[in-house]
Amino acid sequence: MTPKEKAKQLVDKFEPYVIRYTQDDVVGYLSEETPILEYQKQCALIAVDELIEELEELLEGDERPGAGVYYLWKYYQEVKQEIELL
Repeated sequence: MTPKEKAKQLVDKFEPYVIRYTQDDVVGYLSEETPILEYQKQCALIAVDELIEELEELLEGDERPGAGVYYLWKYYQEVKQEIELL
C-alpha cells in the first residue's frame, strides 16, 4: 500500500468516531466551522505520530537497527505527509 493510500485509509477509519453533536448533547460538540475531515486528520496524525515515536525509540536504542524498522519509520513519515495533504 502506498503512503498516500495508507493515509486515506487511516483518515477514513476515524469517520465513525467523529460525529457532530448538538451543543446540548452531553457527549460533546464539534465546531460547525471546522470540517469533519479536519478532525479525522487530527486523529490519524496522533496515531501516526505514536507509531513514529515508537519506531524512533527502536532506532535509537539499537546500535544496528534492522532495515525493516527503518523502512517502517520512513514509510510512516511519508504517510504523515500525505495525511497533512488531504
